[in-house]
Amino acid sequence: MDKIIFNESPFLHIIEREGYFFLHMARTAGRLVAIVPYRQNAGKYEYLARVEICPAHFPANTTKSEMQPRLYSITGGVKPDEDFRSTAARELKEESGYEVNAAALIDLGQVYPSKQEDTIAQLYSVDLSSVQQQTIEGDGSVWEQGAGVQWVSFAEGLKICDPLFVTAMVRVREQLGV
Repeated sequence: MDKIIFNESPFLHIIEREGYFFLHMARTAGRLVAIVPYRQNAGKYEYLARVEICPAHFPANTTKSEMQPRLYSITGGVKPDEDFRSTAARELKEESGYEVNAAALIDLGQVYPSKQEDTIAQLYSVDLSSVQQQTIEGDGSVWEQGAGVQWVSFAEGLKICDPLFVTAMVRVREQLGV
């Protein structure tokens, strides 16, 4: 039987199950998408990373002005009226400026991002080799101001400290036979 230990936030809850404590992303019912698009450039594959500041990845008492952007996968929470695939297409457009048909997304399966949460992340990729980038819309939040995207090589992608990025990149390479 689950016992909610903390539920004063619309974003997350802390739950105890049989003596095990974990986080639940309440706002998205524990459903997340991560997208790592690719393209061919000069005969080599490149992967699109999100350049943004994630406050959770800096020491306590670090001010926003002291935080430097880092590379991540393009992610987003699944809204109650959306499915994983349409969420991925929406987030890709919102956070990268690339618009694709949801049917073009390559399903890379699901992962649990961490043993400390019950969130399930659905991974996708898509070939952007012939897609023109538009203006990055963002969602208007303060943390998305100044965010952008950057193409990286496979070797650079392996150094990104985001397990969703690395997993999706490796899985799409497997599907491409690279």
